[in-house]
Amino acid sequence: IKVGNNLSTSAVGSVLQNDAGATLEFINDFGISVNNTYGYLTFKNAGLLLKSGGTGTSVINAVVTNTGTITEQSGHFSFPNGIN
Repeated sequence: IKVGNNLSTSAVGSVLQNDAGATLEFINDFGISVNNTYGYLTFKNAGLLLKSGGTGTSVINAVVTNTGTITEQSGHFSFPNGIN
């Protein structure tokens, strides 16, 4: 999946999963966020999380569990909640 706009949710307890063998590619500086003051988002990456475009930062504002690969070819990822 190529991301060209922010991925966001307002559902409490939402889970975004990138399975083994899959690629979630950020082609610019957009990120992942939650649109709910009381909610949180869990992002489980078992595949490839790739930042291929944009010279700035893509913020992954979620509780992140990573068992896959994170690659920055252009710009950077930011994980304000850390990575488990």
